[in-house]
Amino acid sequence: MKQQTKLVHCGSTIFVYDFHSRGNKTKELGLEQGVNGSITHMKRLLLTNFVDDRLLATFRLRIPLNEYEQAQERLNLFVKHLKKTYSHRHIKYLAVTETSFDKHQEYAFIHLIADIEIDKLTIALNGDIFEETEEDYFKNLWKDELCISVFSSEELLDTFISVYTKSLTSKILRQYPKSFHAALKQPLVLWNEEAELFIKNHNLINDAQHLSDEIYDELAGFVNVNEYSLSNTSSSTRDFNIFSSWN
Repeated sequence: MKQQTKLVHCGSTIFVYDFHSRGNKTKELGLEQGVNGSITHMKRLLLTNFVDDRLLATFRLRIPLNEYEQAQERLNLFVKHLKKTYSHRHIKYLAVTETSFDKHQEYAFIHLIADIEIDKLTIALNGDIFEETEEDYFKNLWKDELCISVFSSEELLDTFISVYTKSLTSKILRQYPKSFHAALKQPLVLWNEEAELFIKNHNLINDAQHLSDEIYDELAGFVNVNEYSLSNTSSSTRDFNIFSSWN
């Protein structure tokens, strides 16, 4: 059996998977496929694009379920307004939809994170808006209720992963998108020799915070999972188990 190493670089967090394979290189692990794979990919996108030392604006946007078919169009228009208030032509964002299991529910809530620092959210308005009216200003743009928050790295991961996990089994959203995104950077994936060279060149074993565990993967069998944190904003086991099935 051949030793395989897969490295997934998600910004300040790097995951390294070591396992044995009988045949050629395994393109995906079991934890990267199906529903668990969708959750794994969501976590990696959050880590790669939004988990760092910035205080980013996060929105919770209410939308009537009978208008949810237009969710993408409404988000596109809202982000267009954000670009104007932030004075940037390009903004990357990720959104996940929250619903309840109440069949009589009339609304869904879209959690939106954008790469806009909270203190620069309305920088292009030249002081024409006061802090206490900021939410009202964006409510008028969204055309419905909303709230604006700032999450820590742990809160951001916990909230978005929890909401997205529930949405994947939501009967209300069964035929509709559960997430929306634009302009996101994808994690860097390296295999075997390239992965080992990366680990050596960046001296991960000695210079990075390191957590490890062994899991059983339905395709790869027993897998040694190593998480290297390059800063204190990386994911952590303090608040949730990084070695659950959605790593």
